[in-house]
Amino acid sequence: MNLAAAETADTNLFIQIKTINKVINYMKNNSKFIQKSELLKALAHPTRLYIVKGLMEKESNVTNIQECLDLPQSTVSQHLFKLKAAGIIKGERKGLEISYQVINEDVRKIIKTLFPRICMIKKEGRCLTYPLFYILTYP
Repeated sequence: MNLAAAETADTNLFIQIKTINKVINYMKNNSKFIQKSELLKALAHPTRLYIVKGLMEKESNVTNIQECLDLPQSTVSQHLFKLKAAGIIKGERKGLEISYQVINEDVRKIIKTLFPRICMIKKEGRCLTYPLFYILTYP
């Protein structure tokens, strides 16, 4: 093999390696986008947004969530299953109940961005949503 052929072969190999690296980087980035889109899909329902917002303020069980949302227990359980499958929440057994809490920091940031001044409280057996300044200024 002469010098010119060797240089051409080295150049072709370099181009192939560079192309492979681009494909690998694309796949890595694409994987990140897929993961983030799965989180957004799981949050893309008003009830699940409400559940996550409430769980960020205080961990809770299915019964409390059901009472706040005035939905059937089976519906709440289905939403919790989807949030759990997406890695947004986790359930921890406490006696006979399972208490749920938000564990995904990206989701926490998203919810704080979407609802910066909204606070949900339970009053007289009902869950109410107020602007945060109202909660802080009125007893």
